[in-house]
Formats: sequence, C-alpha cells, structure tokens
Amino acid sequence: MKRFPFIAILVLLATVRTASAQVGDSPKTDPRLIKALKEANLEYTELPNGDCKLLVTTSDEEGDGEESRTQIVFIRSSTYKLGNIEIREISSVGWDGAEEPSALVANTLLQGNAQSKIGAWEVSQMRDSSYIAVFTVKTSPDIAAETLETIVFAVAYTADRMEKKLKNKDEW
Repeated sequence: MKRFPFIAILVLLATVRTASAQVGDSPKTDPRLIKALKEANLEYTELPNGDCKLLVTTSDEEGDGEESRTQIVFIRSSTYKLGNIEIREISSVGWDGAEEPSALVANTLLQGNAQSKIGAWEVSQMRDSSYIAVFTVKTSPDIAAETLETIVFAVAYTADRMEKKLKNKDEW
C-alpha cells in the first residue's frame, strides 16, 4: 500500500526555492507542461497548486522476482529563473524519516549523485520536523514531450531504486 503524505509533499513543493524569482506562481497548471504531458501520453493528476502528479510503474531491474513497483513523480508547474534561464523541477521522494538521515543514508545519496547522469538528491526538513530525500531534475520548461517522458522515467527509476535500497519498501 502506498503511503502518501500529501500535505508534506505539497509543503515541500510550495517551499522549495522560495528565494528564487518565481516566473509562474499561479495555481493554474502551465499550458506548456500540459501540452508536453499529453503529447508524451503520460497520465497525470493536476494538483490544487497547479503541479502535476504521476504514478509510474517501475520494473524489476534486479531480477529478484519481485512484482512491479510504483513511484510517485511530481512536476512543478511554476518555474523560476536563474539569470535568463527558466527552470522547472521534476522530483520524486526516495527516502523519508523521522530524524535527519544517518551518515550511511547521506553517503548513499551522495554516491547516487555521483552515478547520476542527470539530477541530484536533495534532503529537506519538513514542517513536522521529519526529513525527506528527493531526487530532482531541473530542466527547461520548454522541453519536447519525448525528453519530458525520458526525464520522468529517469526520476521515477532513480528514486524507486534508492527507496528500495534504503528502506526496502514501496511507499512512494
């Protein structure tokens, strides 16, 4: 069964990069995002804040006979700017805990960053004082549908593998 602390994720997505210049902060979902999701034939749910949530089925890459797993991916509708570069975030939670990640967990996340071709792990403390590790890809909001699909699956698989490695569960 999936555990989905909806409020915690919305808080994270609403507070990430608050110091950045928000280009689109409206609760309406960015039409560029909707167009790319539809062109990629990706099923999604629009959240009240305008972000999109996707449930991605991941396969048993390790060949251990385990049934398929699922992973929740969030795509921020709002974007922010760094100079003249507009950025959108695509993220998925791979670890959560009541306390700060242990040295072993933190080092495993850092090693995951070193192996990643795109994206990185970020650790955040939530308002309820719990912690989450989120794998995030920061990309242009104007990417092609095929590129969006590739990134969504890369984020889902990366976060799911880390969740399985660190928690041996399928909560996200």
